[in-house]
Amino acid sequence: MKRITNSERKRRLKKKKLKNRRKSNKAAIISASPKPSLKRTNLLFTHLLAGITFFIFFSPFSAAPSPDANGIEGEKEVALASTFDSDPQDADSTEDGRISAAEAEQKRAEKLKREVLLIIKGTPMEAMTDEIAKRDRATAAYIVGIALKESEFGFHAPRKSNNVDCYNYWGYRGRENPTRSGYSCFDSPAQAISVVGNRIDSLIKQGVKNPAGMVVWKCGYSCRGFDKASVKKWINDVGINYYKLNPADGLAKKD
Repeated sequence: MKRITNSERKRRLKKKKLKNRRKSNKAAIISASPKPSLKRTNLLFTHLLAGITFFIFFSPFSAAPSPDANGIEGEKEVALASTFDSDPQDADSTEDGRISAAEAEQKRAEKLKREVLLIIKGTPMEAMTDEIAKRDRATAAYIVGIALKESEFGFHAPRKSNNVDCYNYWGYRGRENPTRSGYSCFDSPAQAISVVGNRIDSLIKQGVKNPAGMVVWKCGYSCRGFDKASVKKWINDVGINYYKLNPADGLAKKD
């Protein structure tokens, strides 16, 4: 057995002490480090779970729609489909849904036609209903109002010698194929409404606003020499149907 020298024994002892000292320091460091508590571990787990959940449900990648097979063309088809699925008005309608001027005029004429027909239906003047409805409401009201007074809507109207109807239901005297007594004899209901309607239009433009002003139709420019009672009756009789077609809340408000 080899004999250990004192110097070797001291060196080994010193090495062992150093080794033991290192172990002691390591154990002290480990024991000094704080151990994670259960509460902190649970909190960490909760935050981690919340982050995963947010990523799954709110990720921009999951929210983005996948393109269809047609791509942009598919989107165009959907846009076109939504356009044709709407309920558009007719070709004359404006883009914002309001009816066109042509359609508004047609509806106005249809409404006026119904009102006129309620008054003259069953009379010779009924054949003029469509033409009357094309005129302005005030003009149409005078056409009907005067016809009642002058001819009872055509039952007592001028005729040619061969008993042909002259379609003159207003006692109108003009250049149009006059009868022996000087009344115009029109070729058709349309011509009658055109000539008489235009004459009434011109009087309205000159300032006639009501049956009292329209008495010039009976008297001319002055009623001097006419019986006052007959003048008043003419105004009242014309007003019967004038105010039905042009009531006080309309143009007759100016009376």
